[in-house]
Amino acid sequence: MHQTPVLRLTAIVLLIPSVIALAGCGPKSTAKSSSTSQASSGSCSAGYVAGTIGGQPKCLQNGQQCQDGNASDYKKYGFTCTKNNGRYELKKS
Repeated sequence: MHQTPVLRLTAIVLLIPSVIALAGCGPKSTAKSSSTSQASSGSCSAGYVAGTIGGQPKCLQNGQQCQDGNASDYKKYGFTCTKNNGRYELKKS
């Protein structure tokens, strides 16, 4: 029994995502902030402090946006996370 070209094409189109997933070649989220990638490599630029915030390596700087829920992490590195004009920002203690 012969398959029509449409059926063969449909079968191929349906199999492609499975093959990609099994091969580990699918789209990956590689978006990292520059402060995260630099901190994980152990080299923050001048004026930044390397730290671990929420379990992730970060390069911290005065005035940088922060998350209030990680206040205890920021405190370890000499920063406070305070609300300023509706936005949480790091302030060097």
